Amino acid sequence: MVGNDMKLGKINLVSNADDSVKQFHHCYKHTSEPVSDTVKRYFNKRVARLSKAHGYDHVQGVANCAKIAAKIIAQHEGFDVERVDEIAVMAEKAGWLHDIVRKNTECNPHGPYGAKVIGRLSSRGDLNVCHCKELDTIMVVVALHEINYEQAGQISISNEGNVTLPIDVIELMLSTNQSEIDYSTIILTPEQKLILKSIIIADKIAEAKGPRVLERRSYFASGERLYNGDLKHLLEQYNESEAIQLAFLGETLIRWTIKNPIESYPEQLQPFVADLQMKGEGEVFFNLIGRKYGFNNLQDPFIYNDLIDEISIVNFPKFNSEQIKKVILKIIGMVPKDYMFNNNHDLFNNDYMFNNNYGSYQAEDALLIVKQFSMAAKDNVGMDSINISSILVNKLQTAIGNRWWKQIQAYRNGGDEFTIEFETALKKAFPSKE
Repeated sequence: MVGNDMKLGKINLVSNADDSVKQFHHCYKHTSEPVSDTVKRYFNKRVARLSKAHGYDHVQGVANCAKIAAKIIAQHEGFDVERVDEIAVMAEKAGWLHDIVRKNTECNPHGPYGAKVIGRLSSRGDLNVCHCKELDTIMVVVALHEINYEQAGQISISNEGNVTLPIDVIELMLSTNQSEIDYSTIILTPEQKLILKSIIIADKIAEAKGPRVLERRSYFASGERLYNGDLKHLLEQYNESEAIQLAFLGETLIRWTIKNPIESYPEQLQPFVADLQMKGEGEVFFNLIGRKYGFNNLQDPFIYNDLIDEISIVNFPKFNSEQIKKVILKIIGMVPKDYMFNNNHDLFNNDYMFNNNYGSYQAEDALLIVKQFSMAAKDNVGMDSINISSILVNKLQTAIGNRWWKQIQAYRNGGDEFTIEFETALKKAFPSKE
């Protein structure tokens, strides 16, 4: 799968199918256990060592959406019907397994270590959910799934199955110099590259945009990482509320500009991604900016420069201030026009109309929602145990605050609404060639 039996510290990924048969002989053992049950069993064993924001509910969402995305993209790329179904199943399995190693930090990549764990579990018979011919694909996809969609597009393809993941790429992935990676030196099969893109779409759109990420980022960046991970130092420099707010703002800036920018996706998919980004996530971001600097300053480049400098000074992991400052005008362009300062007092018929008091109330609602999940992480309470329907019903002060809360609840409750919207957007971006 990766070079000539590539080894790097504790990472050990095998080079080809023959090696897989030798090293992972247990993967042919018959089992009736679904991959979902295997993952749940593994998560339950390691619950104290894994991020709850990346737990069973998250990987279930990624698995389901990756299966949908893989099927649509495979049809778009002209695979035959039988192969389309096989690719979709592999994408689903990779989705279940992609965060099998995930701690409360963004300092170190987790994908390469996750690939190693999958190999180890398979070798000892604890992960009997895939054939050896699938195992290489799942491992390489898990190793690479943290890159963004544009970076995945730069990966080279071999139709002859000569798959290569150079050791220097893994070394850079495990270092602070990830911007130096030449993704074209990675060689995957067409199926592997397709599945990787499907996982990225599921992980970084369905589960990392919109109302869903409002609770996940609040719980992870402003909770798990703030109290028990790589952002603990913020609590030494700020009061608790300000640290919670800064953690959310800093991680959002990184996601929007470096890790998961809208522009990295196909042009036909960008409107869907942009709309999701503004729902909940973007609105809360700009309300927290308004809370910190005043709503009449939302289009002032200087306040964003000040915020970027502040976040940079406190050593926020993977925060590239120079890179982010280059796109300040793009960030300002995302501010909803109705967020401009005015004197309209109609609080209930128009969510976006502001006066001094309403802007303040709405900003406090934004912080209140973020803090709810942050406090749950502080108390080591899982996100799924938070009773969305009742816990803040008497505390939220504005119509938009209640809408954010209801959007989180609607996504949690499932149903077909998001799935239909997600599938429709993908079919538009990747029309079938049938």
